[in-house]
Amino acid sequence: MDSKEKESISEAESFYISTLEISRRLDNDHKDILKKVRLIAERMLISLNSPNEFIKTSFYINSQNKQQKMYVVSREVVLELLKTCTRKNYIKATQMLDYMSDNDKERYMPKTFSENQFITLMKKLMPSIKVEPQYRVLNYFVDLFIPELKIFIEYDEEYHKRNSVAINDNHRQNGILDHINDKDMMFIRVNNSNMYKILRKLVFLTELKKINSQLFLKRKEWFFD
Repeated sequence: MDSKEKESISEAESFYISTLEISRRLDNDHKDILKKVRLIAERMLISLNSPNEFIKTSFYINSQNKQQKMYVVSREVVLELLKTCTRKNYIKATQMLDYMSDNDKERYMPKTFSENQFITLMKKLMPSIKVEPQYRVLNYFVDLFIPELKIFIEYDEEYHKRNSVAINDNHRQNGILDHINDKDMMFIRVNNSNMYKILRKLVFLTELKKINSQLFLKRKEWFFD
């Protein structure tokens, strides 16, 4: 197989969709979708003026026969976009996730290599534990939810370190926990530097829960305090 064939297969396997199609599927105004994509680009430190694999500038002809700008965006950007959906858009957002499934049985593709690595290792180290990706709570999608451990997990990218994004993340996290109103539910944040440490703790807690559920709750609170 030559390089051109490999490239075409890679492109075919990738998921990209236009903002025009997103606006149609979510029943949102296209201008609003464009604005949200620009905000996502800013948060993710993506330059719209430079070639990148996440957001590509394109154009379409509208009903007045005028050329208008649109973006063609990757799965990662769509997932960030769906996190902004309101309760009103819940069904359409869910349908959008199903549309993105690409014939595999999961509705979720990790945003980065590191996140993919984290999820892969977690499934290998804890094969009996159910992990629910892109779990919906209120108007939000949480990266991962482990029902048996009552743990929500968010994988933080570089842009999460910025003050404005961190404040929004905390507000979102508190809103989710307040809504669930379960003192045993916990929210943990994972990044490239603490990924393996968190994995070790999750494996330990999984085994501990099988032996002593009360001690599990105490250690869980102490581990992630």
